Amino acid sequence: GLAAGTRVQGVLLAIPFAMEYVSVHRLDLRRFRPSVLAGALIPAGLGTYMLYLYGLTGDPLAFVRAEAGWNRGTMWPWQVIATSLADVPKTLRYHPYFQAHALMENGLLLVCLLLLIVGVRLVPISFSLYGLAYVAVTVSAPVTSSDIPITSISRYLFVVVPLYVVLARLGRWPIFDRLYLMLATGSLALFTTLFLNHMWGA
Repeated sequence: GLAAGTRVQGVLLAIPFAMEYVSVHRLDLRRFRPSVLAGALIPAGLGTYMLYLYGLTGDPLAFVRAEAGWNRGTMWPWQVIATSLADVPKTLRYHPYFQAHALMENGLLLVCLLLLIVGVRLVPISFSLYGLAYVAVTVSAPVTSSDIPITSISRYLFVVVPLYVVLARLGRWPIFDRLYLMLATGSLALFTTLFLNHMWGA
């Protein structure tokens, strides 16, 4: 409930909850227990926030309308990804920094999608579906006024828990473990340095 109350993507936790509950109790209603009602807590957080907005503004979807103030629109996720990749060369006309930023955001998104797809064979399918749904919903609200429509996608992806589970499973292979450790450590040092010098902000 708290997850959905702070970010609308929290509602997607209903996907693994429902799939795992059904995998245990099957579709036999006689095997369902009162614990199934716990699933109602997931959308309850968002519902409570919408009631609050309705009382405050008269519009329960005010948080959706407010996206326009941040120059965000709504598009199909595959359209956003295609547009974002096509716009990468355009970012060079501003400054090499912007192209580096675009490459980083797009590269991270593609790597995360690849991990979630690979993860179908490594983690419960409910985890993979939740991760893919989270990415799809997040990407579908691009910044329409920028040549980097998926600006800040990196910080939104950091909370996709299935990604870490997939990485942990892949870490069973020593070669992957060593390569990931070197890449992660180097990236941490690089982006920390850039951030401290006011040159990077996710």
